[in-house]
Amino acid sequence: MSTVDISKLRTAAAHLLALAVTSLYKDAKLGTFGITDHGFYYDIEFDEPISSDELPAIQAKMLEIVLENVKFSQENRSYDSVVKEFTSKEQPYKRELLDEVGSRKVEITMIGGNDGFIDLAAGPVVESTSQLEHLWLLDVSGAYWKGDDKRSMLTRISGACFASEKELEAFREYRAELLRRDHRVMGKKLGFYSVDPEVGTGLIFWSPRGRFVRDALAGIIKQRVLRLGAELVETPVLANAEKTILITQPQSEQVIAKSTHEDTERWYAVRQQVVGAHVRMFSWKERSYRDLPWKVGEIAKVVRYEKSGELEGLHRSREITQDTTTIVCTLEQLEKELELLITTIVAFVRDLGFTDFELVYRLPVATTKQQKQILAEIETNVKSISKKLAISITFEAAEHRVIAEPELVMRVTDSLKQKREWSKIQLLMSLPIEQQIEYMGSDGEVHNPVVIRATIAGSLERVIATMIEHYAGVLPLWLTYEHARVIPVTSKQELYAEKVARQLLERGIRATIDSDAEPLEGKIKQAEEEKVPYMLIVGEKEQTTNGISVRVQGHGDIGLLDIETFIRDIQGEISSKSIKSALI
Repeated sequence: MSTVDISKLRTAAAHLLALAVTSLYKDAKLGTFGITDHGFYYDIEFDEPISSDELPAIQAKMLEIVLENVKFSQENRSYDSVVKEFTSKEQPYKRELLDEVGSRKVEITMIGGNDGFIDLAAGPVVESTSQLEHLWLLDVSGAYWKGDDKRSMLTRISGACFASEKELEAFREYRAELLRRDHRVMGKKLGFYSVDPEVGTGLIFWSPRGRFVRDALAGIIKQRVLRLGAELVETPVLANAEKTILITQPQSEQVIAKSTHEDTERWYAVRQQVVGAHVRMFSWKERSYRDLPWKVGEIAKVVRYEKSGELEGLHRSREITQDTTTIVCTLEQLEKELELLITTIVAFVRDLGFTDFELVYRLPVATTKQQKQILAEIETNVKSISKKLAISITFEAAEHRVIAEPELVMRVTDSLKQKREWSKIQLLMSLPIEQQIEYMGSDGEVHNPVVIRATIAGSLERVIATMIEHYAGVLPLWLTYEHARVIPVTSKQELYAEKVARQLLERGIRATIDSDAEPLEGKIKQAEEEKVPYMLIVGEKEQTTNGISVRVQGHGDIGLLDIETFIRDIQGEISSKSIKSALI
């Protein structure tokens, strides 16, 4: 194992990228940079935005400098001298960053000494460019300056950097598998969904196959919501923009629609979430402690105007199918309700075949004595639940992530070690006070309840994307639109193929027939590429024995079976919602 400090290596690689870019593109304006789990990135403004086609030339320039064995060095310089340097080199973004330093001394990193390339330092670096030979530029994407969509759009160049060729080669293989499983590529091959740029980026067109998977997941979630003791409701997509309460999402993500068919101009907010509507329903009549806990659930479309540079297929789109369970309860009932929700969420994740996951409890900053007292009580509840259910819960301090309310987040890790946030439980402590949500207690006094906003899946789109990548497109059978494909060897077996398909359909197994005049090998290859779980080959031998030759997706031919045995095993696989094939 290498003893090289990988963060030093990757920080130096980011500086090297900047040097290579400014050598090739004289008018390039350098923004910010950073390191990642596998490498580095740099946000840069070009006169004309570059594409990934230009990366080989930039990488070649970087490796040329690597071979020159140029030295890195760091030193503190006066603020004025650094300002003068970046001004003379026409680097406005660096100037802006300098204005935020608030110090008369500025640490800089140099490549090639005082007369070479300089950059603002962001931590220690290696001694020489010769240590950076194991690097690889990956891709380009858009990134707003300082994450502000009202500022300039820069080009983010991402790269990988390792201490050895062996590590880099392993990453290349991993990267190839990532690209092969990418749901944006595989989802298209599977015929799950499409995006039409003329309609709008980040807006999903579901095909029958993808819609089936989404609806199947929604059905499972509805069952779990009902088991929580909640009732299903439905709320409006639009609301009066002047009255809408924006909860848990920044106002910059709100989509506003204007009515042009009324005498007076009216504006409507398209919903970002449904908890505000649920709480509105709670407030329609006076409530007492006997009404609590009050629980409703809904699976609804919500819309958020995500920044274009942050869109990521189904993982992050602008229209989301989201489940929400809203619970209004007393502080004394909170621990029981949290335990029920955590149990439900963990069971849902495990049912989908994910065993590598973590629950993260994020704490906000308490500003009053009462808030500190309530948060301490919640923390005690969470620790008690963690111990009782034998589920590890990580506590994330407020300074690591600024949030307004305490929340529990389910983070799953897929088979390629990608981490994705799914479910979330938010405790909306301030909402009942701000919106005067009240109930009459057993003591005859009016109290503010606790409002819990929980999602079992979160975004169904994100869950589907994660599953496509986790299973390489071969989803569990109960989530699959087409269970089996009957493939006749020749046209002489087409009538028998129809008989087999009919038997399957009558027993609840969704089957199709491939009667194309293609060779058998071509039909099998197509079924493999479309991730059909079971391919049932029927030729003269199968017809004579009233059987089927079965191929299992990813495992190949498993031999001749009688139809009744196949049906029985597959029915069991579907009804049990098994993750694995019943025939392997």
